Amino acid sequence: MVPDRPFAPSTGTRWLLCGLAAWLVGFALWYPKAPIVVDELEYLYQAQTFAAGATCIDTVDVLQQRRTCAPPGRYPPGNALLMAPAVAAGGWRAGFVVSAAALVVAVTASAALLTAAGLSPMGALLVLGFLPTLVLARTAMSDVAGLAMVACALWLWWDVGRSRWRDFAGGVLAGASMLLREPNVLLLLPLLAEDSLRRSRGVMWRWAGLACGFGLRLLLYK
Repeated sequence: MVPDRPFAPSTGTRWLLCGLAAWLVGFALWYPKAPIVVDELEYLYQAQTFAAGATCIDTVDVLQQRRTCAPPGRYPPGNALLMAPAVAAGGWRAGFVVSAAALVVAVTASAALLTAAGLSPMGALLVLGFLPTLVLARTAMSDVAGLAMVACALWLWWDVGRSRWRDFAGGVLAGASMLLREPNVLLLLPLLAEDSLRRSRGVMWRWAGLACGFGLRLLLYK
């Protein structure tokens, strides 16, 4: 009896891993030194506030002549919450690691989705090679983290009804993605609407997860 061959990655997977490794080496060698987008300052300030264990900052209302505790920024807190542990461990410059890690997650989830669909995972190189992705993955912005959440939700939602926990978890990610940017969920709603029209078996678990994720958005950012 011939023993089973150990798992060997496909050619597409090897090319994808090489691409990710090359990008990560470049990221480490030319690590971001400073924010290049004005909005990064606000995200980093939010992350520093959360890393210090605070959820708001003391401010003075000039018109009403009283002190209030205001949110540390005007943007949804999801991106800052993701960066907070890194900022707490290594200072504000460590916040850039989150976008880099999110790029790896987004590419990996895209490759897994393509593989599940019977396609080559090398197609995920389109995500890695997209110029705006390469630029934003070196910033403290929320774009790439949102991309990672959407990609993971799509992978979890592959083959509706296959697994209740996958349908539910994908829904939670879809709803929670609005903690980074509200339009993120618009990329997933057409798929959810199609499954609803077809009355697919696991679609209610997706809606339940979406409601829970949206509840997190309402709870953390009103």
